[in-house]
Amino acid sequence: MRLMSLRLRLTCAGLLLVALGFGLGHPDRAAAQSTITGTIGVTLTLTSACSISGTLLAQGSSTNFGTLDFGSQTTLFTQHDAQVVSGSSSGISLTCSPGISPELMITGGSNDASKSGGHLHALAFGTSNVPYDLYSDSSHSTVIQNNTAVAFATSSTTYTTNLYGRVFGSGTASALPAGTYTDTLNVTLSF
Repeated sequence: MRLMSLRLRLTCAGLLLVALGFGLGHPDRAAAQSTITGTIGVTLTLTSACSISGTLLAQGSSTNFGTLDFGSQTTLFTQHDAQVVSGSSSGISLTCSPGISPELMITGGSNDASKSGGHLHALAFGTSNVPYDLYSDSSHSTVIQNNTAVAFATSSTTYTTNLYGRVFGSGTASALPAGTYTDTLNVTLSF
């Protein structure tokens, strides 16, 4: 029994030496148990932005700010009024980042060179033109000049402006041929 006890002790001691040599006492194993702490830097840069009708307006991009539709008139009309519609609502409505003040300008129209009668813009059909102007008020008393900032009504981060148009006919059937007259206004939004 003593011999067996001695053998058991020697076997246990041998196993312990093997474990120390190949596991616990091995240099690689000791390094694996070291603890190193550090950090990871995390950043996020937010830039100012605006959206119109839910569409994000990225710097340098182009978008449709709305439509000014004078509808269908006879060639005998003398004048007709309309309002810019953007998305499903009248006017132009922007949602912008806090702390910025957007500035909207009409910089001109495709047919401005063909304007007449002291008006700023013209709708064209072939070589025929119908003059029109844009206004900042529904009474059509304040003409919006090209390259002049249009005022926004502000509610927190929502900016709204209404643009009104008035087109001027001659009132005589012989002056204008029937057809679809068009123009494209160029708009600049800065923020």
